[in-house]
Amino acid sequence: MNFPKIEIGKYFAVKTEYKTGHVLNNDETLHLKETLKDYFTILNSQTEAFEFARETIEKNNKIEITIFNSEGKYVEIFRPKKDSPK
Repeated sequence: MNFPKIEIGKYFAVKTEYKTGHVLNNDETLHLKETLKDYFTILNSQTEAFEFARETIEKNNKIEITIFNSEGKYVEIFRPKKDSPK
């Protein structure tokens, strides 16, 4: 999987299924090689990326969000809380 080329200082988030680790498209469907859907969200700052991850997981506790910087290097992973009822 190729990561996007983005401006220096920006971040991108990738959604995956929490239990399987499968990469998801932005619409939370399974990302398949032959689909042309985006599987990442570009964000303007680390703060914005972390906020996006927290809000997304609050809405759907079956996914996790991995944040990468503009160089494609891992920054942080956000997972649902184990006791979350959703």
